Parts: sequence; structure tokens; C-alpha cells
Amino acid sequence: MASRFTSPRLPSVTSLTWRVAQIVGGAILFKDYVAEAALCAGESMLPTLRNEGDVLLVEKISSTLRLVRRGDVVVCENDLIAMNYGGIFTSHQQVPKGHIWIEGDNSTKSHDSRDFGPVPYGLLRGKALCKVRTSFGCFIL
Repeated sequence: MASRFTSPRLPSVTSLTWRVAQIVGGAILFKDYVAEAALCAGESMLPTLRNEGDVLLVEKISSTLRLVRRGDVVVCENDLIAMNYGGIFTSHQQVPKGHIWIEGDNSTKSHDSRDFGPVPYGLLRGKALCKVRTSFGCFIL
């Protein structure tokens, strides 16, 4: 008598490899174009961000579409985390189109636009959505 139940088919190595490649590829695309986590280090954003332990959730769509506004916390390519103080004139310096002016909250410990001038939008990694502290949860910035 033939059994009504058939043994489950195991996926082939090729289909399993293809599925893993899709998942890894999707994760890389998400990190590169949508959002990522950034670990805070340094004292430039004290007291807003702790120099160790704070993790930012950084979304990348705003910086790509140039929707960063004055007061937004941004992350730059060299892991610089600062607040956008944008505007036409800041500290007696004109900010050219396609650039932003960034400053850390802790002016004595910050290496920011006061030192090197306006930052091109192309150097922004993204805008911080919230900071995460493992013991306190998520806080919207």
C-alpha cells in the first residue's frame, strides 16, 4: 500500500545559495540606501549624545533627497556626528548651495564646520532618527 504522505523535498544547494544571496544582497542595499546604525564616539556632541554607548539609527533618504533641515543631527562619511546649523550665513561665512554647516554641541571638543567650513551634501551618510541606549530604550532626536 502506497503512503499518502511523501517525504519533504529538501531545497537544492543552488536554490538555497540563491536565497542566501538574495537576503544578503537585500541587507546590503538596505544598509547602503535606506538606514543603518552608527555608534557614537568622541565628545563633540556631549551632552546630547554620550561619547560611548549611544547608538544612532541613521536614515539615508533625507540626505540623498537633500531634506536635511536646521537642527537635524547628521552623520558624515568620516563618522562625524553633528547638528546641522544650516542657513545662508553662519559664523560670518556664506554656505554655498549643495553644502551644509555642521557643528557639534560641545564646541571646545568639536572638529566641525568652524574648523573646515561647509560640508558638501555628498559627504553626508544620513540623518539621525533616534538614539538607542541599551538600558533606556529609544529616544527620538
